[in-house]
Amino acid sequence: MTAGPRSAVIDVPAPGIGRPRAIAPALLMAMLVAVYVLHMLDRQIIAILLEPLRRELVLNDAQLGLLSGLAYSGAAIVTGIPLGMLADRVSRKKLLLSALTLWSLLTAACGMAASYPMLLLARMGVGAAESGAPPACLSMIGDAFPAEKRGRATSVFYASGGIGTILSFTLGAWIATTWGWRWAFLAAAVPGLILAVLLAIFLVEPAREQRAHTDLSGDDAGVLATLRQQPLLILLIAAMALGTVGPTAMGTWASSLLIRDHGLSLQTAGLVVAMSSGIIGPLGQLTGGLFGDRLAARAPGRQMLFAAVGSLIGAAVASAGILSGITAFTIAGLWCGAFGMMFCIGPSYSSLITLAPVGRRATILAVTTVVANLAAYGGGPVLVGIVSDAIGGARSLTHAIPVALIAPVISAGLFVLIARHMARTERQRLEPQF
Repeated sequence: MTAGPRSAVIDVPAPGIGRPRAIAPALLMAMLVAVYVLHMLDRQIIAILLEPLRRELVLNDAQLGLLSGLAYSGAAIVTGIPLGMLADRVSRKKLLLSALTLWSLLTAACGMAASYPMLLLARMGVGAAESGAPPACLSMIGDAFPAEKRGRATSVFYASGGIGTILSFTLGAWIATTWGWRWAFLAAAVPGLILAVLLAIFLVEPAREQRAHTDLSGDDAGVLATLRQQPLLILLIAAMALGTVGPTAMGTWASSLLIRDHGLSLQTAGLVVAMSSGIIGPLGQLTGGLFGDRLAARAPGRQMLFAAVGSLIGAAVASAGILSGITAFTIAGLWCGAFGMMFCIGPSYSSLITLAPVGRRATILAVTTVVANLAAYGGGPVLVGIVSDAIGGARSLTHAIPVALIAPVISAGLFVLIARHMARTERQRLEPQF
């Protein structure tokens, strides 16, 4: 169904009170942004700590790739869809608070791990708990904003993760250099516990968009039926997952690349990667959301062509910069690649939220999160680690990272197919009916 115009506030029943409370969409967005900032802080903190972990625990690149990638995403695969289904049925506020508190405690547990297996288990716990946040947040955004503003809203939401990334690579590097990697994990855990208390007091969940009776089922069979009935959703999920493999692998291994292959210090490498993943990448997300909404208003499908161009050019420029072996070109490649490859986030999620049936929206978003985590975090960093170990030598990461950048090129082709399908559907809709 197509969302109609929304009012300036969202009225919802307050727990234990007979009359409704109201919350401005902007205030709701600010709260959800704060959650996602800490979501990315606790997710990404591991990336800047790979080299200290490698030295202290005597790990190879495959083990580091498992720790930073598959351990996180593998757990998210198990819990993501059930938590998404739960977000369609229960209070999203309570689900979000529970997830935030749990992953913050488990991030602290990473800092107290006495061995690699213990650290691996704690990271799996972080991945499992964090998988409940994006579906709940995006579901609330879908209820708070009309369709024509969702691209910008979802872009702002995802771009805000850049703040968490900046904190993880700058503050994390400084704490790790000054006091050690364990204190970096512990420091990253504290803000989440404080935010959980604040959200418990101030967050008001928006009313769910009205839906047909047939949309109320959130079971697996219903979700599978929805995907079968709308193959465009499957294609969109696949394109989004492949599109995130390259930038995720690049962001995970960039600090190690700069330290090992280019001789930068931990703090300097952290600043470079913070610029790439924390500022320039989110700017790409905002650019994609802003121009995507404008292009979609002119002709459905054009936003997907914009995403395709960004993925293709971003991957090509990043690969060229890294393979040059020259520090300045490598940094430029990391920055330009992060900007272009992030164009797809806003248009993709906006289209997904609009296409998904309201009663299964959070579940479909959870499926997307699971598939994206499997591909991006489970595939990208692990693939680079395995290829790096196989190549060996002083500059193995220089040749291993571009292998993961093939995925965004494939996603660009899928985005073109999606754009053609959207344009054809719109033409058929506008044809006179006799």
